[in-house]
Amino acid sequence: MRTLVLEIEYDGTDYCGWQRQNDQISIQETIENSISRISGKYNAVVAAGRTDAGVHARAMIAHCKIDEDFSVPVEKIPIAINSGLNKDIRIIKANILNHAFHARFDAIAREYSYNICFSESVFMRRFSWLIRSVPDVEKLVASANIFIGQFDFTSYSKNNPEVTNLICNITKSHWQPLSENRWEYRIKADRFVYSMVRSIVGSMIDFSLKDYEIEILKNRLYSLSRVQSPAIAPANGLFFETAFYPDNIKLFN
Repeated sequence: MRTLVLEIEYDGTDYCGWQRQNDQISIQETIENSISRISGKYNAVVAAGRTDAGVHARAMIAHCKIDEDFSVPVEKIPIAINSGLNKDIRIIKANILNHAFHARFDAIAREYSYNICFSESVFMRRFSWLIRSVPDVEKLVASANIFIGQFDFTSYSKNNPEVTNLICNITKSHWQPLSENRWEYRIKADRFVYSMVRSIVGSMIDFSLKDYEIEILKNRLYSLSRVQSPAIAPANGLFFETAFYPDNIKLFN
């Protein structure tokens, strides 16, 4: 048994998220169906991150097991899989490993970005959160710093009964301008919990638009209470950027 590794980009607008659902179209099911068409059997695809409905990815890493008789040459795998996909999902890279690899459990860190814009654009409406009141940029930049470090993110996440450990170590958290009317937030951590990035972004935007001290944000983080947090940011501005693996794991040539 060999391991097929994929790097995938997708526009998640019209999907229920990465994970397969019984009555909705998911990224996972769409890719699995295309691979099954090639291999002649069902191949379960596992991703480094299970993005929510409407969330996008620039370089999602995923894997599936393939039999020894999988005959498509490595260089033609992206073309073969893409031929069965809609135009909003694309395999960018592919490789076949002759050893065990797990896209989710072998990852040591993941990075997300979040885009906001201050003016309406037909080109950005699917990929950014329109903020109609321009935020206080100094407050926005300062707020990102308080999340760097290892914390319990209960108060910046949605409840998920399957997850009991909500401690994450954030090593990158910052805002940067992309243009006069667009800003991007970048966050990198060893792990993320349910709706964590969107909750953090929603809180930072709320802080940058209202008149209260940054200590309120810090107190929310330490309170471990979801009651105090503002509404989470919409899904359309969020991108899974990529996953990181130990130096001894080489995925692509």
